[in-house]
Amino acid sequence: MITTTPVAVSIVPANPGIFTDGNGRAVMFHGSSRATAIVSVDGTVSVGDIATITIESRSYSYTAVAGDTLDSVRNALVDLINSGDPLVTADPSGSFDRILLRARVEGPEGNGIPIGASSGGTSTIIMTAFSGSTCCANVEGAQVTDENPAIAGEMIVVYATGLGLQKVTDENKDLVATGVQYPVGGPVTDPASFVYALAASKTADVFAATFLPGSVGMYKIVLHLNSDLETNSDAKMTIAQNEFVSNVATFPVVTAPQ
Repeated sequence: MITTTPVAVSIVPANPGIFTDGNGRAVMFHGSSRATAIVSVDGTVSVGDIATITIESRSYSYTAVAGDTLDSVRNALVDLINSGDPLVTADPSGSFDRILLRARVEGPEGNGIPIGASSGGTSTIIMTAFSGSTCCANVEGAQVTDENPAIAGEMIVVYATGLGLQKVTDENKDLVATGVQYPVGGPVTDPASFVYALAASKTADVFAATFLPGSVGMYKIVLHLNSDLETNSDAKMTIAQNEFVSNVATFPVVTAPQ
């Protein structure tokens, strides 16, 4: 038996990479056929804190009790909105304590629904609406192109690899394995190291970074673009985990309509 000379190999926890076409364009898709808005639930929770989300003139408030966390406050607000708001539905974020509000109707008719957020009581909860109204309905799954660019404030989807290990839970412990397809219908996963994103030099909110069902080592990343982005046919995007930064991918974006 002949043994080769040892060669040093670096092993890192992550090496993120965004899928692009042959010209460096991100393989990017519009994320929702319904207009969206995001509300963030931050800070800390104290008994008596009041967290409120306002949709048009309708207010949905939850008062914190002993044992509440940011997760439970967020989930309570989601339940209140879904109990019967006539214009929007609510979903919890998979990565942060945030709430995705989506118009019940598809298309531009759902754009412009006024959204607000506030806190009361001891005010240790911080409620923030990322925009003042729902925005940016497109066709979910349609590719972002120069003719159909991303819109500032829109939910978009990109695909990536190299995001390292996933958090193991009771739901996914029998499904996550090296070299094995993640099953269609599998639960949403989260990387062990959080994913950050920059788009057009501004933070893009990572709403989810999950294994893509039916693939091996491929991730679906749902991003909320900053609503202050300016029109740019060649905006740059990166994702990162700790000090590990991806390749630079480009995409077209236009300023959000007023």
